[in-house]
Amino acid sequence: MCFPDRVPVSGQYMTDSEAKVIWLCSEGLTNSQIAEQLNRSIKTINRHCENIRMRFDLNGYHTLRQFAIKIRPELEKWVK
Repeated sequence: MCFPDRVPVSGQYMTDSEAKVIWLCSEGLTNSQIAEQLNRSIKTINRHCENIRMRFDLNGYHTLRQFAIKIRPELEKWVK
């Protein structure tokens, strides 16, 4: 899976790394599983999730997952 450097989502932008994390979150993976799949540390994945939650005013992990499922069709336009 590959995204452009900046991905427009709901009037905001995500980095390609954030888009990858939210994509995998929408597939039901945990942060640990995402870290393993992307070969990144759990701290990095947690930071990406925190950045996404702050940017889109989301509270908590479950809200983030619901958001990920909701925006997946938008992300599908950009995935290569």
